[in-house]
Amino acid sequence: MKRLAHFVSLLVLAAFALSCSGKGGGGGGEKEKWPEKPADGAPLAFEFVKLDGAGDDLRAEFKVFNFEDKPVNKVFMKLHYLDAAGKELKDFPWSAQAPEIVGAKKSASLKAGAFLPKETASVKVTLREVAFKDGSKWEAPQPKAE
Repeated sequence: MKRLAHFVSLLVLAAFALSCSGKGGGGGGEKEKWPEKPADGAPLAFEFVKLDGAGDDLRAEFKVFNFEDKPVNKVFMKLHYLDAAGKELKDFPWSAQAPEIVGAKKSASLKAGAFLPKETASVKVTLREVAFKDGSKWEAPQPKAE
């Protein structure tokens, strides 16, 4: 169990070899297209890019967009593994922590996931909490009880 925790920690750190770019590009090429800010007020938007790896090393790659004026250093989310028809195969809690996951008003690449079923074709994110470098945080609104 300790080895698994160590492996996951190393995997998370390795996943944050981030390729950051500002809102509107910055590499001199085409401007990067940003999604709309999420309607629930979430400070981040996740765009599924591709599945990367194979077997037990299969991960989802996302483009993460930070709409806030402060860098993010922790995210807590639920990953929804979907088949080719968009049907959910299973979900999995995921969190990541790094000195800077994504900079203020920037985008970055993020690899996430574990135990992906082999039938997984894409992955959707439900964001639960975001922590910023300044110590503040955003939490997803709780569903209303009926």
